[in-house]
Amino acid sequence: MINITAVIVAGLAGAAIFSMFTGMARSTGMTKMSIEKTMGAMFGEGTGATAAGWMMHFMMGVVFAVGYVVAFNVLGTTSGWLYGAVFGLAHGLIVGSMVLPMMSTVHPAIVAGKIEAPGFFAKNAGPMTPMGLIVGHVLFGTVIGGIYFLLA
Repeated sequence: MINITAVIVAGLAGAAIFSMFTGMARSTGMTKMSIEKTMGAMFGEGTGATAAGWMMHFMMGVVFAVGYVVAFNVLGTTSGWLYGAVFGLAHGLIVGSMVLPMMSTVHPAIVAGKIEAPGFFAKNAGPMTPMGLIVGHVLFGTVIGGIYFLLA
């Protein structure tokens, strides 16, 4: 049985850690990509759009946490942090190799030329961004697995 409260807390915590990690990377010049601003740009420009991007980011954190926890249950694991890290690695590889390259054809702000397309593994956002993309997703999965099994 899935503990919904634990899934929600784990998903929000995973998204928060991901945002803190990428925020630190931006502040040190390692990347220029902001997932929250990129998501928000789908809705328009300005602080309202950025706020929508933040909300969408945290909502997606919970949605992906549900998927991770369903997979934990199917596999019968109780080693959440380890499986979470592995799922996070797979998640990052899929996002970097398929989702981000596809954004150039479907994201309205990218199509309109208002923001730069991230490219394969977000390489257009800086040379350290591909590694940060993977590490961020591994952290995300590790936090989800660790917190879920701590609370469930």
